[in-house]
Amino acid sequence: MGILSLFGISVITINEEVKTGITGLLYSLVLAPVFTTLLSLVVWLYILLGIWIYTRFRSLTIRYQPIDE
Repeated sequence: MGILSLFGISVITINEEVKTGITGLLYSLVLAPVFTTLLSLVVWLYILLGIWIYTRFRSLTIRYQPIDE
């Protein structure tokens, strides 16, 4: 989205204000890690909840097998 805003396509909007050009590119570079971290946190919570619910009804066995070198 930052590259598209660099070329003048209004894709980044913050507080009802469209950011284009270099400003839009810089905003996208700042916001991309924030959104990635938040999305990863939400997915991690859903996986954690799913594993917790699964282990309430069935046992979960993890096997470790060392690799011979």
